[in-house]
Amino acid sequence: MADALESKLRKYLAYVWLRPETVMFQTLKSKSLDSIAFDSPSLDISCGEGSFLFQHLGGEFEFPYDQHLETRAAEFSHDKFIDIIDGDTDIKPPIKKKPDQLIDFGTDWKQKLLDKSARLGIYKNLILHDNNHLPLPFETESLKTVFSNSLYWVPDIEAIMADIARILRPDG
Repeated sequence: MADALESKLRKYLAYVWLRPETVMFQTLKSKSLDSIAFDSPSLDISCGEGSFLFQHLGGEFEFPYDQHLETRAAEFSHDKFIDIIDGDTDIKPPIKKKPDQLIDFGTDWKQKLLDKSARLGIYKNLILHDNNHLPLPFETESLKTVFSNSLYWVPDIEAIMADIARILRPDG
């Protein structure tokens, strides 16, 4: 078990080495998902730039590379708001290994994050959608697996959980 955990740690470290606290969180989160199958049709709500599931499902990046190299952090100031993650970039993460499986749908409310996610090739379909606006753009009982890395950003958690229950198949 220690070898598997170290392997995950090294995998996430290759992509986020500038933020070791993020590496630890992603490693433990991935470990907690090991027993969950991402059966198709599958959905990643608020997929962001897609790196978490890319790596969890077997994808690997070349070292050294860090997603924070793509930010607008140099423009940060306490005098004005700036979304440092939403940077314009043509940087393509160096992929060492593609994931062992794909996710059918990824949604996010930021087109730039979907564009970054598209570079990884983990999602078959990417949908621009603000998950604060319900219903989610999926048919009732149409998905086998629904995952989200960031539901904590949704103010009405009860409403989105009810809508996730709506789109999830009975055997999901």
